[in-house]
Amino acid sequence: MSKNGKTVLIAAGAGFVLCLAARLVTILFFTDMNTGFLTHGSEILCNLLIYGFLAAAMAAAGVLLRKEPEGFNASEKSSLVIGFVTLMAAICAGYEGIMETSALSPSLFLIISDFVGAVYMAALAFTLIYKKSFSPALGFGYTIIGLYCVFRGINAFMSRMVIAAVPEYLAEVLEIILLALFFAMFGRVSSGNAEKHTKTMMFISGIGASVLTISASFGVILSKLFAPAEISDRITASANYAEVFYQNNHGRDGYIMTFTPYVNMALGLLAAVAVVAALKSAKSKAQPEEKLEEQTDNR
Repeated sequence: MSKNGKTVLIAAGAGFVLCLAARLVTILFFTDMNTGFLTHGSEILCNLLIYGFLAAAMAAAGVLLRKEPEGFNASEKSSLVIGFVTLMAAICAGYEGIMETSALSPSLFLIISDFVGAVYMAALAFTLIYKKSFSPALGFGYTIIGLYCVFRGINAFMSRMVIAAVPEYLAEVLEIILLALFFAMFGRVSSGNAEKHTKTMMFISGIGASVLTISASFGVILSKLFAPAEISDRITASANYAEVFYQNNHGRDGYIMTFTPYVNMALGLLAAVAVVAALKSAKSKAQPEEKLEEQTDNR
């Protein structure tokens, strides 16, 4: 891995810690847990903290990795890791589909998207685990995961009518947008169809998607575990429970915060793993050139 690659990973780690801290502060001090809205006057500060740190990490990736070698030559170990994380994402997508079937007002669109996405990602995962390397067709297949993210994003827009006002809804939609862009770029890079700036865009969107998704997820989970009761009691992992709670208390105490969808968490982790694999592959591709230069010098 190049020095710039290591620097970007450090910047991404710092961005994750800062975004996580900002998310925790937002939940603990600036969120009205009766409505889900940010308290009056805190909207600009909270969004500036979270998305400012995120933008800084993405900018570091764009500036430092713009000259990374093109192409994608993942090792067997990296390919296996990507395969197993893809399988985890498939399991999570299937779980989301099953949970949606038991909702009070299930979305047929989301159910079909989740089940089809689960089967498709499982097929990709088993193929990659078996072959232990990316072929052009297999690499291009990851582009379709971006289409699945688009479908989940459409559902989020349809069901979250106050996206801009509720921090968790806004984060979920931005996660989906960044994930869709990442998989579109990753599919082109890993299939050998990248253009001049494709790999740079892959790094920028991958860093953004992984940092935002994982930090937002951990922020809600940590708040559930350690926040005061008046906050933690309003957080649940079950979207179904949240829906029942809202139905029973609408108009008075209707809001309850839920965890980030598990499939989003898994796809964010997949983006992180793929970015690291791409950074490592740049070195493995450059090594033969370095050895050739050394042999020439010796002569």
